[in-house]
Formats: sequence, C-alpha cells, structure tokens
Amino acid sequence: MSKFYSFNNFNNNVTINSGFNYNRYEKKETLTNHTEILKSNSFNNKEIYLDINLKINYSHNVEKYISEINRDYLSNISDIKLNKYQKAFFNNLGQKNDFLIKNYQIENENLENIFNFFSVNFINFEEDFNRNKKLHISRNKKKYIEKCNINNVFFENSILHKNDNIEFYKNADQQKENIENKDNFISDFIPYNSKNIYDSPEVYFCFVGFFIEKYYKENEKYISLDSRFFVDNDIFRINSRSINNKALSIKDIGIQYGKVYKYKILPVYSMTLPKFNDFHVVEDYLFCDVPIFTEDIICQESTRPLPPTSIRFKYDKSKNNMNIRWNLIPDPVGDIKGFQIFKRSSLKDPYTLVKQIEYHDKYDFYKKNNLIDEEFVEKKDEVDCFYIDVDIRKEKIEIYTICSIDAHGFVSNYSSQLGVKFNHSTRKIEIDLVSRSGAPINMPNLLIDRKTKYFFNDDKITTITPKCNNVEKISIYATPDFATINTDELQEQNIYTYKENYKFNIFKLENSENFIDTIKIVNFNI
Repeated sequence: MSKFYSFNNFNNNVTINSGFNYNRYEKKETLTNHTEILKSNSFNNKEIYLDINLKINYSHNVEKYISEINRDYLSNISDIKLNKYQKAFFNNLGQKNDFLIKNYQIENENLENIFNFFSVNFINFEEDFNRNKKLHISRNKKKYIEKCNINNVFFENSILHKNDNIEFYKNADQQKENIENKDNFISDFIPYNSKNIYDSPEVYFCFVGFFIEKYYKENEKYISLDSRFFVDNDIFRINSRSINNKALSIKDIGIQYGKVYKYKILPVYSMTLPKFNDFHVVEDYLFCDVPIFTEDIICQESTRPLPPTSIRFKYDKSKNNMNIRWNLIPDPVGDIKGFQIFKRSSLKDPYTLVKQIEYHDKYDFYKKNNLIDEEFVEKKDEVDCFYIDVDIRKEKIEIYTICSIDAHGFVSNYSSQLGVKFNHSTRKIEIDLVSRSGAPINMPNLLIDRKTKYFFNDDKITTITPKCNNVEKISIYATPDFATINTDELQEQNIYTYKENYKFNIFKLENSENFIDTIKIVNFNI
C-alpha cells in the first residue's frame, strides 16, 4: 500500500492516494485482462485503488452554469474506453499525451519541472491562471488573449485539427505550421455542445470530472492501455452538490499479478466561450488541466504465509520409516502452494532441508529459491500434507519443523519444533515440544523454552542481543560513574575492586552456536 504526493494545482488542492491490495489468491491471476480500467465496487481478489481529492475555488456563482451543461453527453462518455475520436473532444491533450513517455524520470513532487514543461509561469501562476480564464471575449482583446494563452497549459494548442474527419497531425512540422497560421487561440479546439446566446446561457467554467489514462511498465517503458473519463456525479444533483470539494475513488481490477502500473489523472473542466466570428452562439468545450501521476504501483504482495499446525508422527516398524502429517492452516489469502520439511539433531546445529513439496500452478508468479537443489524438490498436482522420512536414526533425537510456501515463493516462519525420539523399551516414539510456532528462519532458537523433556536450554537463552555482521574486532569498555569518593576528611576511597579474569560469551541466534572463552585484563585497576 502506498501513499503519494499532493500539491497546489492551479488554485486546486489535489491529493492522490493509490496502491495495490491483495486480498485472496485466484488461479491464472497473471493472465487477467488488463487492457482496460475495470471499475469495481465489490470485494475483489486483487485491485489497484485510486483515491483522488480535489478542492476548487470558484469566484462566481456556478449553480446556474451547471444547470445548463449538456449532462447527457457527459454521462454517455463516462467510464467507457475512449477511442481517438472521442478523446478529440478533450481539448489540449496533445502535449500532455507525450508527457509521461518523455518525462517519466522527473520527480512527481517537482511541480516546477512540470509547470516548465507546459510553459506555465511557476512564480505567478495564480495571477496567470485568473487572467487566462477571462471568458467574455471582445474583438479588440482577441490578440492580447491569444498572446497570453498560446503556450498556457489551460489553452495550449492541441495536436488535433478540427476538420470533418478529425484527423491527427502526422508530424510536428504540420502541427507547428497550423499553429502559426491559426486564426485564434481556440481555432483547434473541438466543442461538444452549442447554445443560442439569446437563451441567456452562462459563460463560465466548472469542474466536470477526471480524465484517467492507465499505463503498464515494461523494459523501463510505459505503454498506454486505456483512457477514460469519469464524470463528476455532483453535476446530476445540483441541490446537494459540494461545489468546492471533489472526490473520486476507483478500484481497478483489470490488473495482472506481478505487473507494474502507473496512472495519469487530469481534472477536466467544461468551459463556455462565444463562438469566434459568430456571437449569436456560445460553445461548450472540455479542457484538461495539468496531469498528475501516481508512482509506479507494483502488483505484488509482501505478506508471508502462516506455518502449518498439528504436526503428527507415526513410526512404521516394518519399513523403519517416519510418517509425518500436518494440517493446512486456514490462511485468509488462500495461497499456500507448498511446504518445506526441516530436520536437525541438536539445538546447536542449523536445520537441514529434507524435502520441498510444491504444487504450484504454471501461471503462478512463483519465484523459486535458486539455492535449493532439484533433488530435494517433489512436485505434486494437489495439496498433500504428508511426508515419509526414510532416513531416521533411532539412537538420536530428531527435531522436525515445517514451513509453508505460498504461490509467489514467500516462505513462512517455522512451525512448532518437535523433538522425536524412539523409545527402545516401549518400541514407540516420544514427542517433545522444543519450541512454539513462529521462530524466524534465521533464528530457530529464538522461542525455545528454558527446559523441555529432552533439552535443558538455560545456556541458549539470551537477554542482550545486539545484531552485527562481519565482525573482526570487539572492544570492551568499563564505564563507571565514578571510581573514587572524597570523604569529609578529604580522604580518597576506592569503591571498585576489579578482577582480572572474565568469561566472554557470544551466542549465535541463527544456529544456536555458543562461543565461550576466558579473557584476562591486565592492570585493570591502574
């Protein structure tokens, strides 16, 4: 789960929280159709969530303007995979379309870099924003407004050319030529609605939704999968709408386990302007604001499975085998796909892998430990909580423990550790609970009891356990608060008497190795 950034976006406070939720294993989870944003409102096995919050500061009564918006059109294009003709109505997308591909290495938090890319005055952007949203256009101000807005992000030139076929420009030179020869600063823009000015329509703007584009990452490149517009539902309930605070929450289930995704979010505004050279008509346009990006969302879980429970042993006299059974614990994720059986003869020894049982699906995103030889691996088609140990020694205590392996290669902590000994008098095996379940892989003796049926473990218990690696030198310091005291008679009294011989003990948690040596400190009292 990840939390991403927030910043002031043209007087609008935008916050995006996004991340990956893995709730339950499903077969073929790496083959899910991920070419679309598949919005879901129910419980899902896996999902990417996007929580977008936006605050808008209107300087005008926007209620009447909203009532005149063509809400049927906005509703019809909401939450569908947009083709290039439908995307043409979302004006000034041209430069933004290439922004992620060319600049994905730019830090998302660096707002100044983003503004510079879109030719926005970073220092005076509030002033520029208010000035560039003047909507009552007169002919004598046309050139001034065109000059102000030619490179501005809110009115930037689209790569889409308005003609009968709504064709894309084939190259940058053709786009540049059209920009230089254009009649006015919105000549390239495509309106989605027209209204008679004599019906007294409002000439203003308002937020109408979010334009979201979905990418997946492959070989350090971002590949576009889907583009969708999500309408602001407050438009349909004006009386109860929140004018200034906007929110959109999406659960996208169209994702493949193991893939990396990124989303581009653009606030979308409807803006009404008088039609150029025809002031009997006003036209409604959809404009996209500055894009905001999530960080890379990695669709992989990080929670390890739970270890098995209820381990049971049965000795087969005729074959001299040890039959081992255990229970598959009800794991909430349901992704346990294998087990590792370990054994050792002493608490001082590390565990040795006896067998690794796997029954992974071929489509699982399974990463196997390359240090495990294939001779120890047994592959099965279904869950089997059973193993026969043919290599047993009746004269020794054998300590067994089992770990679970999930569908993606994560291994659990150790199960309960059980000492098994053959009693020659009764011709039966006896069981000793050496350690409760949950000891980490690298510290098998962390949870052992002080005394069990077969082991006295006082020397295995540690109270002070600093962690260090690759130690070549150890220094020991004696740091008393004071060594002598001056009495009222100004006589110095020594309150410490140091000895010269000491025991130095190092206990290794990963394999319970206990190192003890005698050290001598010469002239300690000097």
